[in-house]
Amino acid sequence: MIPQTIQLKNFLSYGPELQTIHLEPYHLIYLSGKNGHGKSALLDAITWALWGQARKVTAAVKSDQGLLRLGQTQMLVVVDFLLNDCLYRVRREFSLNYGKPTTQLDFGTVNPTTDEFVPLTDKTIKATQLVIDKTVRLDYHAFINSAFLRQGNANEFSRKSPKERKEILCSILGLDLFDTIKKKALEKARQIAADKNSLVTLLEKNNEKLTHKPELIKQLQEVEKNYKQLEAQETKQHKKQKEHETNQHKFHEQQKKYELLVFRHEQLHKQIKDNRLKIKECVMQWRSVHAQHIASQSIETVLAQRTTLAQKIDAMQKTIQRQVEFKTELLKTQEAMHARTALLTQQHANACTTIKQSYEQKSAQATHYIALLSQLKEKKKALALPKEPTESDIPSVQKKLITMQHQFEARKEAYQRFCAQAQYIHQESSTFSAKTAMVKSTNPSCPLCEQNLSVARKKFLASRFAKQEKQQLHQYQRLLRVTKKLKEILIAQHAQIEQLKDKGATLAQWFTIDQEEKQQQQNLSVCQKECTALQATLTKHQKELEQIIEKDTPISTLQTQQKEIHKKLAAISYNEKEHAAVQKEYAAIEKKLIAFEKIKQEHAQQTMRQKNIADLISVTRVLQKDKSMLQTQLEPFKNLANQEKTLAQEAHTLSQATQEIKNHKEQIIKEQSHLQTVINQLEQLAKENEQQGKKVDQLTNEAHEYQQVAHATGKDGIQALLIEETIPEIEHEANALLNQLTNNQSHVMFESLRDLKKGGSKETLDIKISDASGIRPYEMFSGGEAFRIDFAIRIALSKLLARRAGTSLQTLIIDEGFGSQDEEGLSHIMEALHTIQDDFEKIIIVSHLPSMKDQFPVHFAVEKLPTGSTIRVIEHA
Repeated sequence: MIPQTIQLKNFLSYGPELQTIHLEPYHLIYLSGKNGHGKSALLDAITWALWGQARKVTAAVKSDQGLLRLGQTQMLVVVDFLLNDCLYRVRREFSLNYGKPTTQLDFGTVNPTTDEFVPLTDKTIKATQLVIDKTVRLDYHAFINSAFLRQGNANEFSRKSPKERKEILCSILGLDLFDTIKKKALEKARQIAADKNSLVTLLEKNNEKLTHKPELIKQLQEVEKNYKQLEAQETKQHKKQKEHETNQHKFHEQQKKYELLVFRHEQLHKQIKDNRLKIKECVMQWRSVHAQHIASQSIETVLAQRTTLAQKIDAMQKTIQRQVEFKTELLKTQEAMHARTALLTQQHANACTTIKQSYEQKSAQATHYIALLSQLKEKKKALALPKEPTESDIPSVQKKLITMQHQFEARKEAYQRFCAQAQYIHQESSTFSAKTAMVKSTNPSCPLCEQNLSVARKKFLASRFAKQEKQQLHQYQRLLRVTKKLKEILIAQHAQIEQLKDKGATLAQWFTIDQEEKQQQQNLSVCQKECTALQATLTKHQKELEQIIEKDTPISTLQTQQKEIHKKLAAISYNEKEHAAVQKEYAAIEKKLIAFEKIKQEHAQQTMRQKNIADLISVTRVLQKDKSMLQTQLEPFKNLANQEKTLAQEAHTLSQATQEIKNHKEQIIKEQSHLQTVINQLEQLAKENEQQGKKVDQLTNEAHEYQQVAHATGKDGIQALLIEETIPEIEHEANALLNQLTNNQSHVMFESLRDLKKGGSKETLDIKISDASGIRPYEMFSGGEAFRIDFAIRIALSKLLARRAGTSLQTLIIDEGFGSQDEEGLSHIMEALHTIQDDFEKIIIVSHLPSMKDQFPVHFAVEKLPTGSTIRVIEHA
């Protein structure tokens, strides 16, 4: 993992503008700057982007919020890194929206040529973090204990307990894979054991079921014997059933003959009844026609009445025709008179059209002017001025507004300058407070450069820092009082300026409306005068038209004709009700004539009706004789009902007996089938028991194999062998570097086993150092010696991490720690760095020691400004 670029915003001391740091062109980088200016913050940005963790706030409840720059609500870090010749990008963002913290994480690959981003982001942040860990193949704790020597934590690996050291070494070697294999093997073994127990329990239950098989076979034989007895009973019952069916067949034959005779008897009875009804109907019809023929009057009288009514209707139709002719002539006269009047009106209207159009146009303009005047009055009323203004009011307000605006801008500029100064002093005061707290701590060495401090020096620094802090606090409080008063004055003056602006705008608007109102009033007066003149002209022309129409000769002639036609219409005598009554009487006579014609036709059929009546009486007498003969033939069939009842009782008895045999037989068949099924199942169960017994043996072997896999992949198996194989490699790398740092005076050793007092041994990872004084534990060495040991061990772990577990970690980061070394120690460390620089693609050294600056080709200088920390790149020739 080789960092290429870092983009950050509002992260710790870095400001709100997105800042990009390019690392890809450089191999050995020296990062320097004053304490608190943001050197370590840049490295923390890398770990926060990749793993969401950074130093000092790892265990905090709201660690992300602790990294956010004071006064800001959004923090962003983007890191591009190279891994296995592939460029990746991780983007982590934290924001506070209405006090609610939210985090966003994006991860993917980048095309270096087109900068196209291909996302690998999962659905959740946790899932995306797993993708990043799987890609980098390293977690945060393994990183800070190997490739990243954090400020003040160079002994991060050495100071941990032996158990924790071993866990870190396992993480570096990627041995957690074996833990996963062990866990899965144990889960598989437990699952197989559970399956085996289930099979054993099932086998026991099946064996218990098989003990009932002989008893079931005996029951089956008894059931088969009962079934044969029932079959014999069923054969006897079938014979009785056949005899009953023969008797029933004979009965049905007699019943059919009886039903045929009854049917013929009913038919004759029905025919006799129908004939009697027909005779009655024919007699009644003959009598009705005969009575109508006698009661009917002479048809000649009715025909004479129809002729008289037809003459009256014809006379009334002629009267209506004359009335229509007079009304048509009157309508033609009215149309001619209207056409003549329209002609005269059109001739006169051509002269008045122009005047009328002008009048309508002027009338519309007058209405428009009245509406405009009403709107202007409402606008003036809406301005709500206490009194009518004068023309001198506007210049006075504008002059006062300009003076007040100049004064406001000057005060505003002073207020902003004081606020910036107060913020800067407050930040400096916080710096002095932190320095004072660090000096007063019980640590005998400087917390910044790790150099030892005397009591007098600590007292002097504490007094100096306290005095500077007091001066800064006094200046800060004075500036707060001044800015508070200035703010109140600016707020009040801003309100006055807004009032003056509103007043000036209102006055200008009032004068504009007043001028427009005068102009519209003048337009309205002119328009009203023109409308009055046009109205007088139109009235004059209208009177002239009325006189022309009264003196026109054709119109006078047509009026005379209309009067004569009205007299003729009045002379015509016509009664509409009388006409309707005559028509109604005529229609009644027509109906009578039609009825006379029908009676005449019916009377011609009376002889035929008399013949039909005689024929029907003769046929009915013959049918009556046949009916009496059939009644005699039905006498022998009177006992059929008793025979049917007896046969029904016999059928019911036979049916019950047959059903009982059938039900008993079905029960025996079900029982036989059930017993046979159970016996077959037991036979199948015996075969399955044999197969499951073999499967139990197979599961036993599989469980044993998985137990062996779990034991082999456990802490005492392959993992212990790999660690034992790795420890000499770490010792070799660490001692090669430690010999260079101590002139071959020190040697590091790792012990992976420790003898117990009660016998046996215990797994551990102790660090022992041999020097001119002998073999001593790591904890017995001084600060400078311990740093060299830590430095050698951490470099060895970094090299191991770069070679093992497929992590391809090719970056080494050392943050401070050189302050505890003397000149000779620094020289040895620089030599060691130059020796190992070919083992890593990128090495980043963080320090504030001036003596180390000129020994690096590239210098990243970190400076802290009021807007945030910035980085300046200096390349030495």
